Amino acid sequence: MIHPIRSSRTGRRILSMDAVTTATKPARCLVVLLALWFALDAHAELAQPSGTVAGRVILSHQSEKRGTISIAGRDLSGVVIFMEPVDGEIVPTLPEKEATIRQKDVKFDPALLLVTRGQTVRFPNDDKIVHNVFSFSSAHPFDLGLYSKGESKSVTFTNTGPVRIFCSIHTDMHAVIYVTPNHLRAATDAKGRFHILNVPVGRYALQTWHRYLPDGVERVEVRHVDVQVGEPVWTDVDLSVQSGDTP
Repeated sequence: MIHPIRSSRTGRRILSMDAVTTATKPARCLVVLLALWFALDAHAELAQPSGTVAGRVILSHQSEKRGTISIAGRDLSGVVIFMEPVDGEIVPTLPEKEATIRQKDVKFDPALLLVTRGQTVRFPNDDKIVHNVFSFSSAHPFDLGLYSKGESKSVTFTNTGPVRIFCSIHTDMHAVIYVTPNHLRAATDAKGRFHILNVPVGRYALQTWHRYLPDGVERVEVRHVDVQVGEPVWTDVDLSVQSGDTP
């Protein structure tokens, strides 16, 4: 029970410090319990069972006379590999920082950028000349207009698929932004290798895209993969080139 005491200076009745401390103990305990609950909940999300999907892209040439022939020595970088769960969906994890494609030395840098649906991309102009960034791609058409050195404009991409970007003044400037449905993605290195880490346990459709796919083809479903804890999934992706085509 809290008893008031009389102040020797003012004569007013106040609560003693012990009483205030005693009265606030339940509230402090509640705050500590809530903080602990949130910490445990966040840890549970971070510690959910996951695995790794890795592999390589193989480029082959299919010929009626000679069958399937492996093509060696090609630069196989820039092949987009991404995954979608067969059942349900994954809530996209967006990075805190915006992605960036710079306009420098009359080029877009990087020439290929992977982003998650809902992510924003900045387009700063680092050149001493005026540039324009635009796209006619069905996934996200836009036109940022002309702007000078030191200026930057941004676009938020809400639809999935390839977005080919250009400069209306400099026709040699081009790049691709591929918008994936979630963060489970990778781009291959020059040898065609890829790694996708921290994939939640489950069954996924492994899909791929490359800039040399025919017009109108946004992605190719390769196969289904089953991800288990501690068991890396290794898979090859064969990008076949039909006879008569140039790989």
